[in-house]
Amino acid sequence: MLVQTIPLPLNNPFIPTSFSATGEQKGYNQDNLFEIERKFTQTYKNHLSSHPAIREAMCLRVLYPSIFKPIEEKDLIAGRIQYPLVGFGLEQASGGPGYYCRFEEIRYRIENESFDHSLQLELEWLLSFWANEATIEGKLRNSMSDELHNATANQIASMGGRLAGALIDFDKLVLLGLPGLQKEVIKSQSRQENNQSDLAFTNALLVVIELLKDICRYYADMAIKMALYAGPKRKNVFSKRTSDRGQVRALDFKSLGP
Repeated sequence: MLVQTIPLPLNNPFIPTSFSATGEQKGYNQDNLFEIERKFTQTYKNHLSSHPAIREAMCLRVLYPSIFKPIEEKDLIAGRIQYPLVGFGLEQASGGPGYYCRFEEIRYRIENESFDHSLQLELEWLLSFWANEATIEGKLRNSMSDELHNATANQIASMGGRLAGALIDFDKLVLLGLPGLQKEVIKSQSRQENNQSDLAFTNALLVVIELLKDICRYYADMAIKMALYAGPKRKNVFSKRTSDRGQVRALDFKSLGP
């Protein structure tokens, strides 16, 4: 069977590539005229008719790894995140669960900063778009009666109808690694040739696995460049974590490739 594939962009324009004089890579900045928020919204809109998993995978490619913050001087673990004002999150702390828009923060900036007229119009459209499309504030809230919404809201633990987040199977991730997960997904596609919905879902999984590899390479490259400016002790820490460029032992990145 010929497995359907999804074309992946070779370059993500939102992956930061500049370094400071100390080798520190510059990450996402909310003072960037909403570049990520606008690109994320347009990508979502372009995939409105796509399978939900494909839409999500394409949107995640806009966010990551660009919203990951740079490694700091004393870090032993990388992965801090600067969440944008529009995006996709797993829990309320990250804006989710699901697609989110921080309406009040965007509105505040529109009213208190000097943007050109075309950007203001685009941001107004963005707010109106997510008023319907945001998972919680839009789709869930709009589908609930006021009675149900009020019954599930209180000052201690407002549930707003309640939508469960995601639980990650870390054991499976560590035991199989990304190559093992990739093989498992591809194997499952042999049983999906007559089910386009399932095939679209597993294609989206393959996109996300490749994205996770890109994220690991992103941090490995950052650490390699930072090592050039580090002292002997810190240089040794970087070298242990970047041997074979992006090979993360716990995830068994034997097939990351060049």
